Amino acid sequence: MNNKLSYISKKEITRITSLEIDKINKTELISLIYRINTLYMINKAGSGHIGTSFSSMDLLSYIFSEFEITNQQNQNLFFSSKGHDAPAIYSIMTIFDLLDFEKIHQLRMLDGLPGHPDVETPGIITNTGSLGMGISKAKGFIKSARMKGIKRNVLVLLGDGELQEGQIWESLRSASNESMSEMYIIVDNNKIQSDNWVNLTSDNGDLRLKFESFGCHVAEVDGHNISEIYSTFENLKSIDDKPKVIIANTVKGYGVSFMHADENIREPDYEYPYHSGALNYEDYYKALEELKKSLNSILNNFGEREIIFENYTNLTENLSSNHISFLDNYSKLLVDNADNSKIIVMDGDLMKDHGLTEFKRKFPSKYIECGISEQDMVSQAGTLAVEGFTPIVHSFASFLTTRANEQIYNNATEKSKIIYVSGLCGLLPAGPGHSHQSVRDIGLMGNIPGLDVFHPGSFYDLKNIFDYALNKSLKSTFIRLTSIPFEGLTYMELDHDLIYGQGYEVESGTDIAIFTYNPYMIKECINLNKLLLKNNISAKIINMPWLNYIDKEWFYKITNNIDHIFTIEDHMVFTGLGSYINSQINDKYITNLGLTEIPINSSNADALNYHNLSAENLIKNINFELNNE
Repeated sequence: MNNKLSYISKKEITRITSLEIDKINKTELISLIYRINTLYMINKAGSGHIGTSFSSMDLLSYIFSEFEITNQQNQNLFFSSKGHDAPAIYSIMTIFDLLDFEKIHQLRMLDGLPGHPDVETPGIITNTGSLGMGISKAKGFIKSARMKGIKRNVLVLLGDGELQEGQIWESLRSASNESMSEMYIIVDNNKIQSDNWVNLTSDNGDLRLKFESFGCHVAEVDGHNISEIYSTFENLKSIDDKPKVIIANTVKGYGVSFMHADENIREPDYEYPYHSGALNYEDYYKALEELKKSLNSILNNFGEREIIFENYTNLTENLSSNHISFLDNYSKLLVDNADNSKIIVMDGDLMKDHGLTEFKRKFPSKYIECGISEQDMVSQAGTLAVEGFTPIVHSFASFLTTRANEQIYNNATEKSKIIYVSGLCGLLPAGPGHSHQSVRDIGLMGNIPGLDVFHPGSFYDLKNIFDYALNKSLKSTFIRLTSIPFEGLTYMELDHDLIYGQGYEVESGTDIAIFTYNPYMIKECINLNKLLLKNNISAKIINMPWLNYIDKEWFYKITNNIDHIFTIEDHMVFTGLGSYINSQINDKYITNLGLTEIPINSSNADALNYHNLSAENLIKNINFELNNE
């Protein structure tokens, strides 16, 4: 397969941006250049958010050009609250020499450009990606400038789906009360959120009236009409007594016709296909050709030669055929149990990411889409549970277990039964960055009374855990799901009974015992055992799907005659499985290996290596412990 990718070099960019043409056409050229380079970045990385990057392109071109964004303290500031458009921001920053151009080759790589904005990147002024924080952060910048006597504007870009987060509306009151006219709130109103149309997910209603009711001055603009963008912002300069809101009506995926959402498709189970992920190569070349044609057309109009591309051969390996995923199996479990009259499936705008599409399609009356409103969703679940239903609540762990933790605890005090299910649990995938890597949730959920925490290591584990949660347990349950595909391993072929507080042997051994969980960490431990055997050390590897309870009698039995015990996990050591076992077992020598710092953004392999969780690094730490006991 031809896997050549193309980008526009810095030399070509300089040629084009040096043209003596009107600013409208120049801004349009800049938009096309960085659509092409953003497309390249995402496909080279193998992941990224292309739809929202393309919908905000023209706005970003204008903002960086006209507000002369450098993000230096004494000048205008810009940041994106939604964060998914990070590739677009990086691309345009290279055009304006705010970021080393060579970084376009390092999206979602170690020491490269993170999947969501991070202050470790030059020119990025605040971390985003966790939605809803943008206006509050902008207020902090404005208050700082006022106290320092600095005159500057602060521009913050929001997503329309993001407006479902309650913090957005909390933050507007004081912005209006304090007449923060320095604030420009730009809404990328592309009308599609993660999975579906905003108005079919959780309708925002009349945004103009909403923002005006909070004391803002509101303007609407075609977010792809460069002339209209210029004139709209120019008219706003005279507003000096209130925050300024620009509702930019955009199209998700704009610039590539086949990525535009089809206005005629209005089914509740519609899945917009270009929210995240790289394009397949056929679509990549179609998109590149369309953008190339648009760019060359403008260049030809000004008597300039056509664009010359630089090429890169993508060496990203495809997953082998034996890689499998929990999502299809989890989807089937939900559908197979839909005849349970108590089940209510609830989602926080992540239907596709949790395998809920089939259930929603077949059982719409038992499905509640709550949008990007985790606290609201969990509190609804609480009273549904009080009324005798069994809500099954879904969102990424980094959002569900943190934002809604108070609500989850409140539900627990009512001693009702709720099943919480989360993807993106643990270190991997590492590409999106720390805003999406949940490495604290075991402690956050495991400390809530009356709540069992699990992480299945196989399809059989998942089946048994779900059956326990739905049909046997009287308590609430939190099920962590591995989101990335993983290798099918021999141990996964056996159906082990789920026994309260117990795990099971994955590999036998006599010298050390290793407690772990999660398919890819179990694989690393199996590979670790192969390395240990070369040193005449055999490890008993135990999959521990139960993360916040341990059967002590079973523990002593399975570790009988073994003096060296290790826990290995891609979670913070403190408050993870290891620290829980330590709190219960005080007469065994137990070493906990896991994360001790904010997780790194990189490829999955690099992340495991960086945090010393690859087999090759684990053996070094284990040998050190064994030799220095």
